[in-house]
Amino acid sequence: MVSEFLKRQTDFQAEKHRSQLIDIWKYFVANGWAADNIAEKTLKPIRPEKNRTRHSNESVEAIKAICPPWLKLAIDLAMHSIQRRADLVVMERSSINIKDNTMTVLQHKSLNYDKPVFIEVDMHPELRDVVLECIEHAMKLRCPFLIATRPERITEHNRNVKLHAFAVTEDHLTKQFKKYRDLSGAYDHLEPNQRPSLHDLRALGIYNITQKYGKKYAQALAGHATVKMTDHYLEGHEAPKPEKISYR
Repeated sequence: MVSEFLKRQTDFQAEKHRSQLIDIWKYFVANGWAADNIAEKTLKPIRPEKNRTRHSNESVEAIKAICPPWLKLAIDLAMHSIQRRADLVVMERSSINIKDNTMTVLQHKSLNYDKPVFIEVDMHPELRDVVLECIEHAMKLRCPFLIATRPERITEHNRNVKLHAFAVTEDHLTKQFKKYRDLSGAYDHLEPNQRPSLHDLRALGIYNITQKYGKKYAQALAGHATVKMTDHYLEGHEAPKPEKISYR
C-alpha cells in the first residue's frame, strides 16, 4: 500500500512523503507497534535533475512590461532584495528603517534551524527605491505588507488563508509570475519545464548585486551562511568581475 501510494506521486512528492513515512514507522517500531520499518523497504524515488535555464535582465524587463503594477513591484523587490518567496510575501513596512536605511528579515526557511537566520542589512540604492515604491503602494491600500494588491473579490476563504485582505499568498505570486512570464513570450523558445521560475529571480538578483556591490554584500543580503551557497546561485551566469565591496 505504501509503495502504491508513492507511485501515484510526482518524484518530488514521493521523495518527501517517503522520508516522512520512514520517520513515522520508526516511531511505530520504537513503540512495538510494528516489527519492521516497511517504508524503508520501498524504492527510493530518483528525482530528475532540474533542466531550467537562468533568467536574463532583458527577459525580466519584457515580463515586467506587461505586468500589473503590484506584480512589477513584487518582481523588483524579489530581484533587489534577493529574498525567497516565503519571505517576500510577509515582508512588512515595519521591517524597513528608512532613516537608518536598513531592511530586517527573519528568513522563514531557517526557522527550524538551531540558529535561525536573522538579517539586518543596509539597503543598496536600487533596493531602497523599490522599497519606497512598495511602501507608497501598500499605504494606499492600508496594508502592512510590502507586496499588496486589491483582489477582484474578497471571499471568506481568502480571509481565512491570507494575513490581510490585500496581502498576496505565495501560491498566487508564483502563479501570476508564471502567467505573465508566458504571456510575455520571453521564453517561448524553451519548453515549459525549462523556463525559469519566480525563485530563479533570486539567482539573477544575486548575480547583479555581486557585479555591482560585491559578493560579500550579496552573501549577507541573501542570508547565506557560506560563500559556497552564494556561488551555487551564481552558476549559469557569466563569470563575475573582480570583487568590489561597497561599504556604507
